[in-house]
Amino acid sequence: MADKERFTTTLDGELLRRIKILAIHRRCSTNVLLEEAISDLLRKYEAQVQGGGYVEQEQPSSQAIHEPSSEYDGKTKS
Repeated sequence: MADKERFTTTLDGELLRRIKILAIHRRCSTNVLLEEAISDLLRKYEAQVQGGGYVEQEQPSSQAIHEPSSEYDGKTKS
């Protein structure tokens, strides 16, 4: 697996509680479980779009990839 990068997000409180409990029962970190879940999600959607134009492109490590969000775009809400 590639080098680790810090990624900060917010999650539904109940999902977070459940993943923490699962991590305790599995005796692993929440990070391990979240990486597994994300890998499974990517496999699921990549399989759905095979032949449909999905092309994975290598991004330079210095380039940040994110979706813009109006909630965090730096503008104050009025």
